[in-house]
Formats: sequence, C-alpha cells, structure tokens
Amino acid sequence: MQRLESVVTAYGTEVGRYGLGVDLSTVGERHLVGHSGGWPGHITLTLADPGAGLVISVLTNAIDGPAQELAHGLVKLVDATLAPRAEVPAPPADAPPLASFTGRFAGLWGVLDVAELGGRLVLVRATLPDPLHGMEELQVIDADTLRVAAQPGFGAGGELVPLERDAAGRVVALRLGGVTHRAMGSLR
Repeated sequence: MQRLESVVTAYGTEVGRYGLGVDLSTVGERHLVGHSGGWPGHITLTLADPGAGLVISVLTNAIDGPAQELAHGLVKLVDATLAPRAEVPAPPADAPPLASFTGRFAGLWGVLDVAELGGRLVLVRATLPDPLHGMEELQVIDADTLRVAAQPGFGAGGELVPLERDAAGRVVALRLGGVTHRAMGSLR
C-alpha cells in the first residue's frame, strides 16, 4: 500500500502522491503515509512514519480547515524537538522552572508563543503556517530575562528579551525586537 502508484499534477505542479489507498508525503527526512477524511464542516488527516512509530492525527472543525498544513507542521515540531536549531547554555541553577516562562503573547507584530520543547525554551510565531519559520531557541539568563540564541535568520538573534511578571510570578509581558507583547490573558 505504501509503494508509489500515482503522482497527481495540476498545471505542471505536483499536488499529491498516492500508494494504494494512502497519501504519500515527505516532511524533512520523514517519508509519511496517511489518509484524510471529512464530512460537512470537518476535514481530518492522519499521517504515520511506520519506521519511527510516529502517528499524528489532525481533526479540524471547518470544511476548509488546513489539516495537511497542521499535520506537516506537527511533524516538523516533533523533529525540532529531537534536533535543536542552536545550542543554548543551561539555565542558571537558581532560575525558575522553564514552564514559568511559557505562554502566548500578542503585540503589534502579531502573536507568538514561548513554549517548552524537549526540555528547552523556544519562541514560535503561532500564526505562521510553518512553525519552523521564525522558531528561535531561547536561553534563560535569569528569572526576568531571556536571550534569543545566535542563529541565522531574520529574527532578533543574540538580543535580550526582558520579561515582566505579576505578583504571582506569571510572565505578563515580554519585549522582543523593541516591541512589547502582552500575555493573552492580560489584554483586558
């Protein structure tokens, strides 16, 4: 079923590859098999990397839900978890847990997430269709400061990211590239 049986093209561009009853796709180095489905108001996609034992399922509640883009993005996040883009020094011994830095933040340049990924902090631009575009590794300097790891790209590589915490210790704002981003729960 996983052997290539047909390649579908439209206007000279490849739009899909199929085995027998399964979609065949490649994300990074992974060769995936999958199957999509849907019913009015919903689109789904399940992808598997049988050799690695990885399975990802996406269910959307919109007829035009981007199930394929989301599933491919999740595969990329799994791979980014396994292979960091840049080496970052360990947090200082007196630093708070990584989870205390995480959250979703909004500013004039959009929405971003600070997430714990594979035991490290990363900055992800939540509205981009491909999570790896704009993903940056973060270094913990102290309880109130992060640093964007030096890495190739258009981001703020090497810059400090000052944080503002509330009385309970939650990050309520961060400043990245000269723009303040406020925690989504504190926009009132």
